[in-house]
Amino acid sequence: MEIKTHTDFPLLGSIAHRLAGADAIPNHASLTPEETAEFLTANGMPIAEQTLAKWRCLRSDGPRFRKVGRYVLYTAGDLRTFLGISIAA
Repeated sequence: MEIKTHTDFPLLGSIAHRLAGADAIPNHASLTPEETAEFLTANGMPIAEQTLAKWRCLRSDGPRFRKVGRYVLYTAGDLRTFLGISIAA
């Protein structure tokens, strides 16, 4: 069985270059928890990566996430919904 890494997912990559134009990130783009924390912080909601982990564990009112194998992913569209931002993509 082939082991997948985060580099095998085409939408994951350089955080700085992807978040520089947060509005340009399409709604279907997948973000890691680290990227998600930076995305939320860049959009006015300073959240630590550990807070996201706690929300997932407690199944609280955090943003929607998906598990792909052992990886946790958030979509930019779900994060914008969580933030109440409406962006056409």
